[in-house]
Amino acid sequence: MNFMKAFDDRIERELESQEDYFEGNDKQLFYEMLAELDSNRSYKMRTFTELHSAVCPSGAGHIIVKYINRFENELAKSRLILRLYTDKVPNRDRIIMDLYHKYRESKYYLHADKGGIQMCICMDYDNAFYKMKSKKLLPELIEISKSIAETRRLSVTYGMIMKKWAPPEMEEIMVGHLLNRTPSKLEMGFADGPETDKRFYFDLTQSRFCQIRTLSYFPSERNHDLILTYADHEDKDLSKYAKKTAEIMAAKLTPLGQ
Repeated sequence: MNFMKAFDDRIERELESQEDYFEGNDKQLFYEMLAELDSNRSYKMRTFTELHSAVCPSGAGHIIVKYINRFENELAKSRLILRLYTDKVPNRDRIIMDLYHKYRESKYYLHADKGGIQMCICMDYDNAFYKMKSKKLLPELIEISKSIAETRRLSVTYGMIMKKWAPPEMEEIMVGHLLNRTPSKLEMGFADGPETDKRFYFDLTQSRFCQIRTLSYFPSERNHDLILTYADHEDKDLSKYAKKTAEIMAAKLTPLGQ
């Protein structure tokens, strides 16, 4: 009963904020897609929430893939990619990566306010890349990591990449990011203005965790000393993480018996 009430509440909240999901002809396109998904069924879906639930018919991704590139709104696209990889749509890794490239070039990429919609989009893609674990996408994801903003937006993906492959190219990229103590708002994917200050500083701090974690895979005196420069950071959690990571790296660099 509690689960169903929570499910119904999510549907109602989405219906109340549908303007966030649609622009142009998106709403008409969405309902056209749902009608195809719901053909020969008594249950009629109305929301993305339902598309992500058990009420969505099996294999929906094979229909969604016909529509996804026709949407103008980037949040609508990101909300649909889940079904592409859960339903194992052919070439899903290529399709999703191409969608992410388009998102990065769109007006939606810059945080213009508190960043709620943008972070939702990034979480959708981050989750997709993480779950697909596609080595075919590795060169592009390495290239994308040259943007300091992406070490925040795709932090889970980069954690997975380091655990599975630890590509050596990531070392110098992260060194460059950590040496850049004062990146601009634009570098972090934020529009200028005081309304973005709080979120900008929060995302910058969070990006440092990803950068330090990545660099921890490449023990050296230089990397140890660089990580240690964040031990006096004003954020207590980041300071603690930097100290602990530097301590572990120092132990790896110390010969046994010394």
